[in-house]
Amino acid sequence: MRSANLWVLRRVARFLMQVIKAELRFVKIACYRVELEWKDRRKMIKKMFIYMSLPLTMLAQTAQLQDNTDQPLLTVKQIMSAIITPPTSTIWGAYQLQSDAQWQEVENAALTVIAAGNLLAMGGAGEGEQKTATEADWQTFNRQMISAARQVITAVQLRDEAALSNAGNDALYPPCESCHQVYQTR
Repeated sequence: MRSANLWVLRRVARFLMQVIKAELRFVKIACYRVELEWKDRRKMIKKMFIYMSLPLTMLAQTAQLQDNTDQPLLTVKQIMSAIITPPTSTIWGAYQLQSDAQWQEVENAALTVIAAGNLLAMGGAGEGEQKTATEADWQTFNRQMISAARQVITAVQLRDEAALSNAGNDALYPPCESCHQVYQTR
């Protein structure tokens, strides 16, 4: 069991490194094409820092994974802040996509949301978070989020911005907002 979980962790880390590389290429191209003001450059740098810190954090958790493979390693807040918020922002902010790299960035964001949904299915490492993950509403919101991310991937494969917008706004946003209303105050 431990070797299987370690393998999964390594695969996720490799995937996230690919996301980072794609994001770096996109930022580099964007910086050359458009003269950005300092404020905009800072936003891009902040986004890149978030994407780069995530795989490093996951790799740092490898030692803990070897010691305790049956327990979540991150709290729900950590999963939300580090893993779900950046890619959902990418999905919701995607419009006028022209290059393959831009479409790939959105697809990678959706894949990250699906991976995070798997983590949320276990709950988090915080007090009571595993129990919360067994509640029907939690499971429903999580399944809806994963399903919406799959719709985003389908829209990306079809290069259909209208379907992408519908998947993000009509399928992904409602379960996120509903879950926050129910669970964020706990």
